[in-house]
Amino acid sequence: MALVDPMIGTLGSGFVFPGPAAPYGMVQLSPDTEGYFAYTGYQHADQFIRGFSHVHVQSMGVPEGGNVPFMPTVGPVLSTDVKRYQSKFSHASEAAEPGYYSVRLDTYGVLAELTAGTRVGMHRYTFPPTSEANVLLDIGRQVPGGDLDEGQRAAGTNLARIEFLDERTIAGTANLDRAAPHRYAVHFVARFDRDMISHGVWAARGDAVSDGVDVVEGVGAGAVARFDASSDPDVIAKVGISFVSVQNAFENLEAELPGEDFDFDAQRARTTDAWRDALGVIRVEGGTPFEQTSFYTALYHAQHHPNVYNDANGDYLGHDQQVHRIGEPGDPMPPGSTYYANFSMWDTYRAEMPLLMLIAPDRMRDMMRSLAAIVRWGGVMPRWALMNTNPNYMNGEPALQVIADAHCRGLVPPDVLDELYAEARRVALVDRRDPDYLERGWTTEASKTLEHAIGDFALALMADSLGEEGDRDTLLAGSANWREVFDTEIGFARPRNADGSWLEPYDPMLNEGFREGTGWQYSFLVPHDVAGLIDAMGGNDAAVDKLDTFFSRPLTELAPYAIPEVQQKVTLYGIDYYGNQYAPSNEHDLQAPWLYPWTAEPWKGQSIARGYQALYRAAPDGLPGNDDLGTMSAWFVWSALGFYPMIPGAPLYVIGSPLFERATIELPGGAFTMEAPGANLLARYVTGVSLDDQPADRLWFNHDLLAPGGSIRFDMASLADPSFGVGNPPPSASSAPLTAFACSP
Repeated sequence: MALVDPMIGTLGSGFVFPGPAAPYGMVQLSPDTEGYFAYTGYQHADQFIRGFSHVHVQSMGVPEGGNVPFMPTVGPVLSTDVKRYQSKFSHASEAAEPGYYSVRLDTYGVLAELTAGTRVGMHRYTFPPTSEANVLLDIGRQVPGGDLDEGQRAAGTNLARIEFLDERTIAGTANLDRAAPHRYAVHFVARFDRDMISHGVWAARGDAVSDGVDVVEGVGAGAVARFDASSDPDVIAKVGISFVSVQNAFENLEAELPGEDFDFDAQRARTTDAWRDALGVIRVEGGTPFEQTSFYTALYHAQHHPNVYNDANGDYLGHDQQVHRIGEPGDPMPPGSTYYANFSMWDTYRAEMPLLMLIAPDRMRDMMRSLAAIVRWGGVMPRWALMNTNPNYMNGEPALQVIADAHCRGLVPPDVLDELYAEARRVALVDRRDPDYLERGWTTEASKTLEHAIGDFALALMADSLGEEGDRDTLLAGSANWREVFDTEIGFARPRNADGSWLEPYDPMLNEGFREGTGWQYSFLVPHDVAGLIDAMGGNDAAVDKLDTFFSRPLTELAPYAIPEVQQKVTLYGIDYYGNQYAPSNEHDLQAPWLYPWTAEPWKGQSIARGYQALYRAAPDGLPGNDDLGTMSAWFVWSALGFYPMIPGAPLYVIGSPLFERATIELPGGAFTMEAPGANLLARYVTGVSLDDQPADRLWFNHDLLAPGGSIRFDMASLADPSFGVGNPPPSASSAPLTAFACSP
């Protein structure tokens, strides 16, 4: 546990939250700071803490979360405006580890400690000796952001209701009316370990406190609970939340912390143990302590989402805004299963979901059932699902890749297989949200076409394994539609006008016709048909020349760790969409370092992959960009292990450069081992591979190897072997039968 640092990624555009959460937990109890760039609650560069709230999302590129914030203060409550009651703090007084966070609030001299269970949070506030110890419940406040209707309330406020039930208990709801698009209600019950000496409420942000009032409702409403800490400085609060009802929040609290259980340290220990189990699924040896910290923190970040969304009694709020219960007749969730939420699939299909398929297969089966429930109750496959809403950020239909990936690894349960395939087929072949793609095979936004082609190929693999030959053939034809937006005359992906003509003028260094990227960056997004892409670029020499330019070789060979830093800064952490360079801070070209094994110079990719590993470091700025619910962290986990799930839908892995000398992956039934003796800063080239103790002259393998008792061994050297792996590339859609892609669930 000492090798996990939750502060990694809190500075810059990492946007992670440092506070405690159980693995895949419903509650993410974390501090919120005051700055503009505290997108998901916390920004390391900020100087003030606004409170500690119970719902966060692991690093999004839009402001969200920060629901149900608590804030301890001392003395008279002079203002209910967060700008006036927030507290100065110092990083020197912070401590964070899996399951625990603490900080000293300098303005008030209060030590705030946090821990969390699956559906509960615990606060322990150590006040200075005072008869005026307060806990503000600013329930009508959240992280600023979200789309608001014209004329609606200011961002960062919501309609809240709070009620004092007795001298120790407060209940209520944040975002009671769910007025803004993509908003969700959060219900809570908070119970303190001692009686309040008094309490009060306010109906709107900035209002004066009305003492003795038991119930309040309003936009920006909040409450204050007062305690006498003159002889006993510790005030403990335990909080249960629910997305269904206040009653369920109470039941969640009782299920984990029943009755008078206020044992903060015991709850902390339980969550620490849960993380020890979750992180123990992979053990690495070798590397530096800093590299191990980066690795285990990435593995930690990758196990927050998708997260538990059902209550202890099995209730969950569906995408039809109705309450459903696990195990009821007609519900896709069978008895004993878990309903998950937060599927940011445009991001996570590339690395995060395949990682969970490997390290958490039982959870993945329930995640597939959860997708089926989203479809059944919401009527549509989500592109990007947030809580029980579909903001559908980004483009393509990435659920096709996720479902096909799970199916080809045997992780789509039979009870939802037909339903998921039917919906995936409908989305792909009957009723796409981009009708132009169905009608003509391309859209005017070239990046949409590229994403759709990837999804078509992934679903073709699934259709083939199910014996749906007609669907398979149609989808395979669609998977070649990337060619419709690839101009072979110039060797780049290129947008087309509505009349079919190429966009003129066109510069692939610009962000025109592409989502969050340039023509250079998107021209490499054909992972299922790299051989076809190489041909379209003009052959091996032309493709390698483009890749070398993209990664600034040969400078990368001379300074393999400096060039990634330059690219990260030049692209402003992935949000400046200009140029001909790789953008290591965004997801659209995560696969690009792994393209070289298809070329006649596969060794180049090994040095490049190792260089980008250095962007993940044991420091607050140790994430290259938005983690996007664990995606960037999952990329690093794969890269550090030395292989990557390159082709969505296909259970195949392309070899790069392992960071550690040994790794053990615990699988159901036994362990898989990776060995790379001598791997270090200089020995970054793979000059030989053994798969299950059998020498193999190739830089790829299929998922069958990742089995109990399986193994892979890398021969590492400081000089490349330019001949190793040449002539035996991974399969490509245009040059290999579907059987080569190993989809055999």
